[in-house]
Amino acid sequence: MNRRETVLALLALLAATRASMAQQQAKRIGLLWINSVGESSAYLQAFREGLRAQGYSEGNNLEIVDRFLVASYPQMADAAAKLVAEKVDVIVCFGNTAINAASRATTTIPIVFVSGTDPVKAGFALSLARPGKNITGVTVINEEIGAKRLELLKQAVPGLKLVAIPLNPESVSEVNDFKELEASTRSLGIKLRSVPVRHPGELEAAMKGAVQSGVAGFAPMPSTIFFANARKLINAIEKTGLPAIYDERSYVRAGGLMSYGSDNAEKFRHVAVIVGKILKGANPGDLPIEQPMTLRMAINLKTAKALGIKIPQSLLLQADEVIQ
Repeated sequence: MNRRETVLALLALLAATRASMAQQQAKRIGLLWINSVGESSAYLQAFREGLRAQGYSEGNNLEIVDRFLVASYPQMADAAAKLVAEKVDVIVCFGNTAINAASRATTTIPIVFVSGTDPVKAGFALSLARPGKNITGVTVINEEIGAKRLELLKQAVPGLKLVAIPLNPESVSEVNDFKELEASTRSLGIKLRSVPVRHPGELEAAMKGAVQSGVAGFAPMPSTIFFANARKLINAIEKTGLPAIYDERSYVRAGGLMSYGSDNAEKFRHVAVIVGKILKGANPGDLPIEQPMTLRMAINLKTAKALGIKIPQSLLLQADEVIQ
């Protein structure tokens, strides 16, 4: 081997060594929730952007493991166990069922969540300021804004008295949130009726059954199963000809009437910051659970017209987004 060949060989070896070291140093983030299409890509994009701002990018020093995203709640526990076996550095969860599955699967791998339930009441954390376990994240406590959602729907439909609340009965948090919402809306003169939906195939029949029971509107419970099947949910409610209010404006952009709640993209950006801190050595139990306080209302006037509803000007002035 001549000198030139020796130099080239050494350069190749150096490049291979650097690539190997970079691969070994790459952090691995596992995703755990019900798989969805469409709007969720925007949330994952926000998550990736947040990670890049922390100095992490896929193909460089980061790998995102998304092959264990599930189609239904019963698959969650198995998916969580597989992520633990993969020895990921952090598990990112969306929804309480995912958090519960991950927390049962590991007490050592950091878990960072996006949730709509009080994590202290659910037993995931000792306190919001200091979670104290291997779990932290971002939450907007649904029961605190659920009554406001119904109040806004009643402003749009003044005669509203009985509202259907589609929810997944397999989610303990959704069932508990319904009970609390029921108690908090009595002063509005609104009665609630829970509408069980275990999987997307039940949506149309469930909405039709709710109408037959006399409901005059819908306010689906914030749920990852609805988020993952947003178009099917909107179509099923649309066929009833009744108004509905949702928890996230992506539903309104897809044709829903109204929404009031936090922005999922914003929550995923917050999660990315938390994940970045953990990857750099922070203890999740010491990182406060964040509560983004920006709540937004969106109204789709095209849908309102199709339903024969005239949205009051006072309500339009409160809206952050009005779709013509």
